[in-house]
Order: sequence, then structure tokens, then C-alpha cells
Amino acid sequence: YATGTRDTNGLLMSDDEDEAFGIGIQGLPTRAVMGSRLRTDLRSELLHIYIIADTSKTQDYRLGAIADYIAVLALSQTQTFDTCKGIPSITNLISPACNADLKPSSITDTDMAFLKAVYSMDPGMNLLEQQGYISDEIAKALGVK
Repeated sequence: YATGTRDTNGLLMSDDEDEAFGIGIQGLPTRAVMGSRLRTDLRSELLHIYIIADTSKTQDYRLGAIADYIAVLALSQTQTFDTCKGIPSITNLISPACNADLKPSSITDTDMAFLKAVYSMDPGMNLLEQQGYISDEIAKALGVK
């Protein structure tokens, strides 16, 4: 994943560019922000994503399941899909730690609720607000109170 940050003036800068300016505050680029401790209005964006599928590891799965897995992988920047989630999710598909009942053969309602929440949230909110929003939206979509 390559990510970037867009400021309030619309300037998009690759997050890797911050490191290219050298050490010290003087070398960092200037970004326009909202000026609040609660909300900066800096927006993180995915710039590009490379996914390489090793067919020797995917040949035992249905093509539709692999396509759903790759779609969720591409649309949700996560740290790892190696761990087993405690709910049925297409992201569990190739995890060796998961039981078969947690490995659906297609994208699940939970996966869809997560993606919809991620892409409907206000990217200018702080991290805790974003996490709360995503949790609330998933619960609403699944009818959990």
C-alpha cells in the first residue's frame, strides 16, 4: 500500500515524501490544517496498491472466493490477514489458524458492512471517532444493538 495525506487546500503528498525531506522540523513540508486539536481535516488516502497472488497457494480455493478476498484486501488497508477473525469473514479464507466455519466462500455481510462504513465515514475525523463510527455502522447494518 502506498498512502498519501491531503490537506485542507487539496494538496496531496505521498506519506513517503515526509521522510525524503530529511531530519528536523525545518525540512518537513507545510500542510494546511483546520487548526483544531479535535479535527485537523487532513485526509489519508490510498495512492496505489499492489497485490500479488501466488497461484500455488490459491489453487485449492474457488475463483470467486479469491476474487472477493483480493477485493477486500485492496479496499481495506489492514496490517495482516494472517490472523483469524472471530467472525465469518472472507479475510479468514487463507488463514491457517481458522476453522472451516469461519472461512466463508464469498464476501460476508460483515465484510460489506465494514467496507461501507469505512468508505462512508468522514476522513477528517480523528482516529477514535473514525473507529467508533465504523463500529456503530457495522452494528447498525447487522442489526446488533
